[in-house]
Amino acid sequence: MKHIHAELMMAYAKDAMETDEPWLRWEFYHRIEKCWKQFEFDHPAWHLEDQYRRKGKTIRINGIKVPEPMREAPEVGQLYYVVALLNIERFMPFVWDGSDSEQEWLDSGLCHSTKEAAYDHTSALLSFTAS
Repeated sequence: MKHIHAELMMAYAKDAMETDEPWLRWEFYHRIEKCWKQFEFDHPAWHLEDQYRRKGKTIRINGIKVPEPMREAPEVGQLYYVVALLNIERFMPFVWDGSDSEQEWLDSGLCHSTKEAAYDHTSALLSFTAS
């Protein structure tokens, strides 16, 4: 039986072949703060009870790094979030049904798989007009 994190360990090893600081490409789920956090200066311990993931790709908007928007349509029925400049929460949740409007949002780079990513994207766009 393989280690629960074996596949992630293999991906981490590939990163280690490319950089001497592979941990900068990875995150762990902080169970107390209930959020994903970046490793800052050490390798993952690969504890069985912990969760790990490779950081997603980012883009820059007005010099701010934000998670890359979704590039492929999610499965029908999947929850996703859209950048919302006029909404106080800075994102709008939707369930994908494949409508023409949704496809336009996706093609325009406005869809994210998490509300945090959509919030960050909206905040970066609003930074252009902040005083």
